[in-house]
Amino acid sequence: MVSATLQLSAGTPKKEPEPQDKPCPHGQSKTPSGLAPSAGRGAPGEGKDSTAAGGKPRLGAAPSVAVAIQRVPIPVLPGDSEGSGLRLLLVGRSRAGKSSTGNILLGERVFRSNFGTQMVTSSCSQAQGRWGDEDVTVIDTADILNPRIAIGQAYKEISRCVRLSSPGPHALLLVTKLGQFFEEDTKAVQRLQDIFGVHVLRHTIVLLAHAEEAAEGSLQEHLCSDSSNALLNLILQCGRRYCSFHTRAVGAQRDQQVAKLMAMVYQVVRENGGKWYGNAMFLEPSLTQEKVEYHMGRHKAERKMMERSSALPCRMLVGFKVVFFVLALVFLNFLLVPKSRILW
Repeated sequence: MVSATLQLSAGTPKKEPEPQDKPCPHGQSKTPSGLAPSAGRGAPGEGKDSTAAGGKPRLGAAPSVAVAIQRVPIPVLPGDSEGSGLRLLLVGRSRAGKSSTGNILLGERVFRSNFGTQMVTSSCSQAQGRWGDEDVTVIDTADILNPRIAIGQAYKEISRCVRLSSPGPHALLLVTKLGQFFEEDTKAVQRLQDIFGVHVLRHTIVLLAHAEEAAEGSLQEHLCSDSSNALLNLILQCGRRYCSFHTRAVGAQRDQQVAKLMAMVYQVVRENGGKWYGNAMFLEPSLTQEKVEYHMGRHKAERKMMERSSALPCRMLVGFKVVFFVLALVFLNFLLVPKSRILW
């Protein structure tokens, strides 16, 4: 386990101005009404010395961060009188920027990462830090959302991920590259639900990483450019929670974006009654590969059933349209055909 320091001292909170949605080009907006980054509420940090006691670096060198965080009581685990703090699980496809995001959160390089094309994280790992007076555990995952990796290796890493985040993560950070959401990303989201259950998106924040590499333009413009609407649909399923993230940010910019993300994390915890996300897999005393396979099969069946249920109204609507079209053709034919031909 790696230990780092994630700390931002409290200051006087001030309200952040409401973000303004920017319409899509050509006067048409593909962004659903009200779709905007969740601002959350909470505590800014006034900058103190960037070195904590013991010589460890701590996040918060900026003079002030205009994001207020509303603290949420974190449940205390049995046998842990001080509580277990927050657990954040980084998920996403390989090379999406999970490790870089974890390093930004912790304020130092604790997870191996690079900006090339090779996968770096080969096994799930965790590191600990602090946010104010709150313990924070960040879990970086391997390529568990890739259906093409060896089954045995995938089940092994899923079991390790569950053990490191047990009894369950308070929030999942689904990392994807800004402007690069493809069919493989949609399949990765489906596999995420197959692993953790269909309701896992209730605890998920979509994190659009590598924002510094994206072309110029607002975040809304990038969302509007997604012609498949897959990313927008994902954001809606995640309760409209998303934010862009600069994986090379330093100084005040890093403090600002971490404070904003932590505000969203506390919002997720608050919306779920202060509880972490868990399922039967987290309750297994010994999670073997056979049990992982069993739970994933059950979760996959639930996902497909939910997809069929959500698609049923659309199929019914299409059926009604076809019936209406046929009736309209019959009616027009009746009006246009001369009555003499009908009598004959």
